Amino acid sequence: MLCAMLALLVLAFASRTVRGAAAEDFQVQVWGPDEGLPDSTVTSLAQTPDGYLWVGTLQEGLSRFDGQRFVTFHPGNTPELRSIEIRKLLVDTQGTLWVGTVDASLISFRDGRFHFEQQSTEMPGGWLFGVVSAGNNSVVLSSYGGLLFHGMLENGTNRWETIHPPVAMRGSSFCADRQGVIWYRTRDGKLGQVCSNQFVPMPDPPGLSSPQINTLITDPAGVIWAGTEKGLARWNGKLFVDMTPTNGEPDLSVRQMVACPDGTFWVWTDQGLRKYQGQQWVARVESWGGEGPVRDPTSAIPVGRSLSIFADSRSGLWVVRYGAGLWHVDADGKVSRVRGAQGLPNALVECWFEDREGNLWIGLKGGGLVLCQSSNEG
Repeated sequence: MLCAMLALLVLAFASRTVRGAAAEDFQVQVWGPDEGLPDSTVTSLAQTPDGYLWVGTLQEGLSRFDGQRFVTFHPGNTPELRSIEIRKLLVDTQGTLWVGTVDASLISFRDGRFHFEQQSTEMPGGWLFGVVSAGNNSVVLSSYGGLLFHGMLENGTNRWETIHPPVAMRGSSFCADRQGVIWYRTRDGKLGQVCSNQFVPMPDPPGLSSPQINTLITDPAGVIWAGTEKGLARWNGKLFVDMTPTNGEPDLSVRQMVACPDGTFWVWTDQGLRKYQGQQWVARVESWGGEGPVRDPTSAIPVGRSLSIFADSRSGLWVVRYGAGLWHVDADGKVSRVRGAQGLPNALVECWFEDREGNLWIGLKGGGLVLCQSSNEG
């Protein structure tokens, strides 16, 4: 019912339409304090199975949005929330909402109730970052500093254990394969696995032509993929198999990579942004309209703010750079841009989220909550 409410909202609003030389037109709607949003800076977004959109704010707590009104939770009415500053919202595969606050507290929302879980003594290293894996009675969460929080559900309460990496492996990123094995990539591009709560380096990954790992992801089937300085590879359970496209250069430096639900990938290399399927390049971005991101996503970026990419449910891609706004790449590689001239209040994109209806929600610094939907659909 609530999902339907959000879907009807998208169809109902008569807002500004983005038109121009771009491949798609977009409709943009904005909610700020005048529309009931408690704070104009939105730090994180998530959607629970009941359809509610949850909105984390910088200084006014957590809000639940049904498409019509916001219900706000803060320490004054929800004692489990010990801070009004929300940093991260996540929903795991079991439907639990995880809330990370600026004081490194961890709160969950499940079965209609908030639960205070734990508080890390490390800041900012203990700030909540991602869900690594989740099952019926256990969950593994990661932090900004590369810590792992392992929760085991016993009699309705989680018992927590913090897994600390060696100093040299602080800041690692994580993903889990379909067998439940947790893999990590260190900040300096080294690979390893977490075994029996220990970080175990893999100094010479079998099958890789380069030990320098630039990106590590899990595809929708739970298979591990690595992008290196020399190419693209897939883990087959024993070693990495070279999957570099046969219709392109033999060596390529992979910078970023994301998997689409249909099994295709968008891959950003030193030769630009291309789409990958079955060991072939099947599409590429030919032009950013003279205004898009530079080819090398690691250059010309303000310190502390990176260029980020994430796949959408239609095998397209969203590209976000803090301070520059966002671009959409459709499944064929055609680019559209959403920015201030088209109705975006500002270009300070703090977070983004695609809901189950395929609509993009954006949280801005000082600009509120934004719904962005292609008007070419249907």
